[in-house]
Amino acid sequence: MCTSASTDEPIVTDAIAQLVEGFDQRGILLHGNSVGTEVETLGAEVSGALWKTRVTKKRFWLIRQALNGLLRRRRLAGWAVEVLVGHCTFAGLLSRGTLSVFHTVYAFMRKSYAEPRALWPEARQELEAFRGLLVFLESDWTLQWNDLAVATDSSLEAGAVSTTHWPRSLVAEVGRAQERARFREPGAVETDGAALEAAGFWRDADGEWRLAEGVNDDDELAAAREADPSFPEVPAAGLASSRWRAKQVQRWRFEEGILIKEARALVMGARRIAQSVLGAACRQLILTDNMSVVLSFSRSRAKDFALLVQVRRFQAYCLARNLKVSVRWVPSELNPADYGSRVF
Repeated sequence: MCTSASTDEPIVTDAIAQLVEGFDQRGILLHGNSVGTEVETLGAEVSGALWKTRVTKKRFWLIRQALNGLLRRRRLAGWAVEVLVGHCTFAGLLSRGTLSVFHTVYAFMRKSYAEPRALWPEARQELEAFRGLLVFLESDWTLQWNDLAVATDSSLEAGAVSTTHWPRSLVAEVGRAQERARFREPGAVETDGAALEAAGFWRDADGEWRLAEGVNDDDELAAAREADPSFPEVPAAGLASSRWRAKQVQRWRFEEGILIKEARALVMGARRIAQSVLGAACRQLILTDNMSVVLSFSRSRAKDFALLVQVRRFQAYCLARNLKVSVRWVPSELNPADYGSRVF
């Protein structure tokens, strides 16, 4: 089935007709198509009247009843769980945060793929949790970007959260870029160098990075938004320390790896947003300087369970307050929260 979206019905009708004709000329048959404000495709309902995409009622109840039936069984084979989890994962793409519940269930599927056995308690809890989260399987088109930008960082001693206000157009421009897309560009894997160059830094004869004159001035904000040809980096002028205010510093009480502490700092930022007046029913931009954390939180998945726990806490705040968060990476040298994380 081919789809096209517009507020002008003739444009949509013409676009679909051209697509169908193009596929027909190549001998590729398409499913039926229709034009209207309510369209169903692949188990999802695209609603122009409600301005949202959500799982259809039929698929909602099929998944829920399948989960009920599976959880009533005393013994299960891994392949049967795999089929159902596949359907849950596909539906969960409408609200990616719900996918963070799955972890132990994957280990159960591998361990008992062909031999039925009792479902592990942890795997059962994950399936029950997803059943409860089915009501969140929708994507709201009307959410606007919050002009409050947030940056988080962590050292081995403390985590910090800083905030600033950006023009909403700049927040949207930065937030719409997906970090994982940078790795599709040839030669773009070296993130630090490309990001610093795009941010207005230059490397001196000793190999040290230095900031170009004037890049932090207020009248340079628009000019500094020029993006790197391979990937749109976060503009340096918006990261000037004079623009940001430290809002929270928390000293860590336990010894953990820096990866988990960076994740905890990101959860601190989400909690601060969710507890504020501005942090509800909006799209939110958060900046941090650990690429592994950025990618895990963006996908709502993590193989490391300790990291996944932080992802789940982060998503709990997002689901509770209807937040759609875009997590972007910035170099440590430009992270506005870096100073706050090192005050101890």
